[in-house]
Amino acid sequence: MAASNIQETADLAKYIKDTYVLGEFDNSELFAWADSCLDAISSTFTGEDEDTYGVPTKYYESLYKASNFKGRFEAKDNAWEFTEADDLSFTVKDGNGVSCTLRLTTEGKTKTVHAFNDYNWDSVYDENGLWIGETKEEYEINIEIPEKIVLTLQQGTTILVKFTLNTDLSSIKGDKFDVSKDQVNITSEFQFEDYSIKLEKLKYAPGAASTVKASFKKGSKTLIEGLLTAKVNASDEEIISSTDNNLDIIIMNEIRVKGNIAVDAVELQSKMDSAWYFDDNEEELKRLIDEVNPHLNIGLYYSDTDEPSAEFKYKATYRDYDYGYGEWYPAEAIVFDDGTSYIIEEFFNEEDFKQLLNTIDTMIKEYCELVGIEQEEEDYIENGGEIEY
Repeated sequence: MAASNIQETADLAKYIKDTYVLGEFDNSELFAWADSCLDAISSTFTGEDEDTYGVPTKYYESLYKASNFKGRFEAKDNAWEFTEADDLSFTVKDGNGVSCTLRLTTEGKTKTVHAFNDYNWDSVYDENGLWIGETKEEYEINIEIPEKIVLTLQQGTTILVKFTLNTDLSSIKGDKFDVSKDQVNITSEFQFEDYSIKLEKLKYAPGAASTVKASFKKGSKTLIEGLLTAKVNASDEEIISSTDNNLDIIIMNEIRVKGNIAVDAVELQSKMDSAWYFDDNEEELKRLIDEVNPHLNIGLYYSDTDEPSAEFKYKATYRDYDYGYGEWYPAEAIVFDDGTSYIIEEFFNEEDFKQLLNTIDTMIKEYCELVGIEQEEEDYIENGGEIEY
C-alpha cells in the first residue's frame, strides 16, 4: 500500500473529526434524533426481588433494534439536514468539497441476542434526610441481530473502508438466541485500502466442536492465518468451560504455532490468575507453574520443519524495579529441547526475526495512520533498521 494513500485516508478521518465532531458544527438535530431513537427502545418490567446482598431490585428487559436507527443525514450550512431512509447514513464534504458518506445497511431476518446487563442505583433517605440504603434497577440489554450488516466509508466514487458481517440465524430455534442450546455461524470481512481481515468461519455449537478460522492479508499475500477449535459451554454472562482446545497459527509463512491445551482452558486460566498472589513467593509460583505447564502442548515450528523447534510454557521470572523493589510473575516463554528458554519478548527480538519484526512494525504503523491512532514512542522505535522494545 502506498504510504501516500494511507496518509490521505488518515487526513480525511482527522478532517471529518475536527470539522463535524469537535468543531463548531451544529449537532443539535443529530442529538435530538438519537434521543428519540433511544426513547423508542422498549423496556419491559419483569419482576422485583432482593439481590444477593439484600438490595431491593427491580428487573427490566430492553431491546435495541437497528430498525430504530435509520435516516439520512447530510451536512449543509453548518447543520445536519435529515430525511427518512431505509438505512443509516451520514454525508459530509472533505477539505476539497468531495462528498464522503458513512453508511450502515442491514438485510434479512433478525434474532434477539443478550448483550450485557446494566444497572441504575438510587439512594434512599428517611424523613430526616439521612441515608438509609439503596435500591437498584437491573436491565437485561438485548440487541436485534440481522442476517447481514454492511458498513462502508465512501469518498466520491471510491470505497475506502468496508465491513461486512454475515450471521446464519437458521439454527436458532426461537425468537431469542439461547447460548446454552443454539448454534450460530458467522463470517465477516473488514477491508481497508489493500488490507483485509477476514473471519472465514466462526461456528459456535454448545458442548460440541466450535471453530474460529481467520486471516489477515495485504493484497493477495497472507500475513497471518489461524484456526482455533474447542468444545465450549457458555452462559449469557461467561464461558463456563473450554475443552479439546486446538490451535494452528501461521505468521508470514515463516513461523507456525501449533498444538493443544489438554485440559479445560477456563480452569487453567483461573489457576494462572491466582499466580499474581505469589509475586513475593518464588517457590509457590514455581509450584503453580509446574502444575500448569504439562497441560500446554503448543509448539513453535519453522516453515521448513515438521517437528517443533521449541514449546511454549510459563516461566517464573523476576522483574526488578527501582529502589530495590521487584516481583515474581509467570512470563510466557519459549523452551528449547536443551533447556534453553527465552521470554517471548526477548526471543522475537533476536537476530533471526529482525526482518519479520520490521514487517509487522510497518503494518502496525500503516494501520495506525489509517485509523488515526497515535503510537507511543516507547512501543516501537526504529534504530538503524532495527526495532527496540
